[in-house]
Amino acid sequence: MKLDLKALFGGDTQRIAIEEQLDFHDLQYGSYCPLRQPVRVTGQAYASYLDLDLSFVFDGVCARCAEPIQKPMSLSLHKILVEDLQTREDADDEYVLVQDSALDLSDLLREELLLFFPTKMLCKPDCKGLCCTLRLPKGCGSQIGSPFAAAGLSDYFASRIIKEAIQMAVPKRKTSKARKNKRRSSVWKLNAPTLVKCPNCAGYTVPHKVCANCGYYNGKAVVSKDEA
Repeated sequence: MKLDLKALFGGDTQRIAIEEQLDFHDLQYGSYCPLRQPVRVTGQAYASYLDLDLSFVFDGVCARCAEPIQKPMSLSLHKILVEDLQTREDADDEYVLVQDSALDLSDLLREELLLFFPTKMLCKPDCKGLCCTLRLPKGCGSQIGSPFAAAGLSDYFASRIIKEAIQMAVPKRKTSKARKNKRRSSVWKLNAPTLVKCPNCAGYTVPHKVCANCGYYNGKAVVSKDEA
């Protein structure tokens, strides 16, 4: 629905009444569309202001117990209509930019409804989840144990549910031999040791170590040749 505001921005003081039934059946909320019934929109546009009242029924499921819920809801909006945003400070939630003196109410209300919906919709604030679905009198407390025992599931089916819920990370494709060898080339690469000449026997030995040929270190006999 497009609202013609040419006369309003031209200086006309007459108020524009709004009373419509808008369809938002394709509005996505999580994995389903909750607005199966039309949304009733009433309000008025005057001067540079837009006042709207929305009433609708939320048809969905509880995020904890997965029970179907139908909850009547309402939303009130107060917006300031402008034809141009001079600065970034004007880009506030209260301001609505109107282009070509026409305002598309469907796009505006679609965005406002998505912001209005809660992150999780519950059938009641103190919903106990699985216990609410099973209609347990005292919930799944210490007397019953786990939710699996409350649902009457055996250990076998409980383990199957846990295994299916926890997915292990696996590679997307097979590692080729070239990629495997390229990765291992840096791991198994050996470096030649640094060797120096022994000042006593002129044989090659590792620096800062006792010479394996004569047993001398720093000009002194540390290990006898027989012990070496």
